[in-house]
Amino acid sequence: MGKGEGAVLRIAEQQFGVVHRHTALEGMTARQLERRVERGTWVRVAPSVYRVAGAPQTWKQALMTASLVLKRGFAFSHRTAAALHGFRCIKEGALTVTVTRKTRLGAPFDAHRTKSLSHKDVELSDGDEFRITSVLRTLIDLAATETPELMQSLVDEALQRKWLRVEEFERAVERAKRQPGVGVLRALVRRYRGAGGPTESELEARALEVLEGTSLPAPKIQRVVATRHRNLRVDLLFKDQRLIIEADGYAFHSSPEAFEADRARTNLLKANGFTVLQWTWHALVNTPEVLLEQLYAALALGSRN
Repeated sequence: MGKGEGAVLRIAEQQFGVVHRHTALEGMTARQLERRVERGTWVRVAPSVYRVAGAPQTWKQALMTASLVLKRGFAFSHRTAAALHGFRCIKEGALTVTVTRKTRLGAPFDAHRTKSLSHKDVELSDGDEFRITSVLRTLIDLAATETPELMQSLVDEALQRKWLRVEEFERAVERAKRQPGVGVLRALVRRYRGAGGPTESELEARALEVLEGTSLPAPKIQRVVATRHRNLRVDLLFKDQRLIIEADGYAFHSSPEAFEADRARTNLLKANGFTVLQWTWHALVNTPEVLLEQLYAALALGSRN
């Protein structure tokens, strides 16, 4: 095995066992590649894409194969994107992609055609860096095919895990206008708006008011913090002190699923060295002095550790 081919195999290992023909030819000649296919040590799995024999055939390998075929003008979407985002009730396995041009991808992929994919609609999945539709775009796409019950669960989770905010969700639903399934999302917006509690922005504004006049530095608002498992968006962050304040006030937090998700999120932040304080609307309005006392105590404890 030549040095060049060894480098190609290392790339294949990083790509779930598959490589593009152009990459393979950087380490061997076209004839050498043909011989490996003839011997069965390499397997052609798609136009110009090869799998190293013995590499397990997995869901992510199929996604990588599609990525190498399409190259640009695409994003994995619908249930595929939801699984890559990490929604708990969506399992791996779906093979759905949205493309901006004709594609040679056939079964088992389900391809959706769209005129364009803006930079706001596409992001990279954690770790594997697959091109996927954003959380907002994924929810709007799924609304056309999934049940209202599942959509409520998905939107609840996205809000609870702070992947999006009610305000931006409402704006996205308004932009979606007459797209299939958008009526279900409008009903969810009405539910959150009519829940009898403050919006996330109102909670944050009240929390900042409580912090005004203290000797503390101004916290960062709606920042993403890195943990060993995934990145999480938090409400208020004292970066140097590794202290987080979560403004808690959505009505759906009272569901059993949301309760579990909230505790799992908090535990993950704590396990990664953050102190987490949860400030409710009731406490912000009625006992702000208690919240500040707890905040100073947490900061003092952190400075001694």
